[in-house]
Amino acid sequence: MNNIILENVISNEMPSDIFQKMYAERTIFISDIISDEVASGIVATLLLMDSKSDDKITIFLNSEFSLIQNVMPIYDAMRITRSPKSVICMGSAIGESALILAAGTKGLRFSTPNALIGLTKASFDNPMYSDLTNVKIELDQMKKYNKMYTKELGICCNRSKTIEKDLEKPLFLNPKEAKKFGVIDDIIKHGKS
Repeated sequence: MNNIILENVISNEMPSDIFQKMYAERTIFISDIISDEVASGIVATLLLMDSKSDDKITIFLNSEFSLIQNVMPIYDAMRITRSPKSVICMGSAIGESALILAAGTKGLRFSTPNALIGLTKASFDNPMYSDLTNVKIELDQMKKYNKMYTKELGICCNRSKTIEKDLEKPLFLNPKEAKKFGVIDDIIKHGKS
């Protein structure tokens, strides 16, 4: 019964897909590595939810080391939609996925007490080493993506002037450190929202 819950509706048990129920509550759950397909689905969901209402959208995040090419469309969709976006890190937000956490609406970015937030430079698909010209083109593209990612992360964390230096080495932050760094606004206490 993967992703299925039983809901009692007028004394009849009816199967209901849990993600459909979350959608109805304006909630998105992002887990695992963000693939092209997952990114497209999240972008479409954000745009559709936003077109229906300006009410808050909640994103639960547990994702590590996704490719920047897949995270940037989600980031852009979060920035162009009007609805406030509350992002809650449960588990981890490591690498490019941390940008989604940082991009939540200021005041609505949270972490659970035991989450791990990892800030690193952007990662990419392995370049196709067919010839030196293509390698140079792909390396130049990687540099552009990394610069864009770093700039946007700096903006989200109010660290535009220091973000390059901050990311010289990977940073693995507990929630208190992530709050101090500016990735999140608060830590959700156990049993409270």
